[in-house]
Amino acid sequence: MKKLLLLVFIFSTLLMSCDKSVLDKPFNPILYKTEFTQFFSDENISNYDAFLINYSIIRQRDYLGYEIEGKTYGEILQMAKGFTQLGIPVKETYDEAEPQDALEVEISNIKSTFLNKSETSTAKVKNLKFKVSYKNVSDKDVALNLATFIINGPFKQHLMTAGYETNCKIVAGETMVVNYVVNSKKIRNNLFYGKTNKIKRLMIDDIIDNMEIKVGGLKLDNSTKYYEECFIEDLVVEPFQLSNYREMYPDKNFNAKMVNGVQTVHRGPRSFKKEDTDKVLNYK
Repeated sequence: MKKLLLLVFIFSTLLMSCDKSVLDKPFNPILYKTEFTQFFSDENISNYDAFLINYSIIRQRDYLGYEIEGKTYGEILQMAKGFTQLGIPVKETYDEAEPQDALEVEISNIKSTFLNKSETSTAKVKNLKFKVSYKNVSDKDVALNLATFIINGPFKQHLMTAGYETNCKIVAGETMVVNYVVNSKKIRNNLFYGKTNKIKRLMIDDIIDNMEIKVGGLKLDNSTKYYEECFIEDLVVEPFQLSNYREMYPDKNFNAKMVNGVQTVHRGPRSFKKEDTDKVLNYK
């Protein structure tokens, strides 16, 4: 009889543990590799929820003002949902860029895209791809030399600054469309930099698909005598310069400071300059 009761107890315990959602489990970096796989078999967690939990864990740094240690995955998920709407409550500053009003700019995230590694290679490389429409709303032709974009992650915080060179004339009243890419490996490098416990599970497609892209700055030339119009919508333009957290924040010091009671971190130049084009970028 005692053996029967013991077996019933063990079976009930196992049944209860099987019914328990992974959302109720506390985050443990040692167990995360296994528990990450449970996100996709738990009926209480959608794929988007799994992405939010994963990104919160990957993104966490002390200077960003939130903790994950000791929280359950459910608590982390609720926190992440708030971040997607309001962003992480940390102010970001940049070096100033010259304002311009000749071009009206519209940006569309084309999301995760595979492209050939090179013209001579069939190997594919995953990229963030985004399309930018430049409409010349002035009454004079202008040439677009450089374009810099600030790429924010799903929590509206900086992950990358990307600079591109085009040197194309845009006729007054006309529109030029350009497709730009950023290698996902470069984004990954910034995302993992400074993470003491590197969690090797990364839903990079979902991160890319939920990127927010803004204009950092544009370098224009009003003297268009030596420029031609460019019809490059069917091509992709690679960056000449990308921000690198390892160079920006040596010794993993993100230089976060309290400014007027708000945690603030500097993200470098808002717009890359002509001299930056002379730097060699190992893009691939």
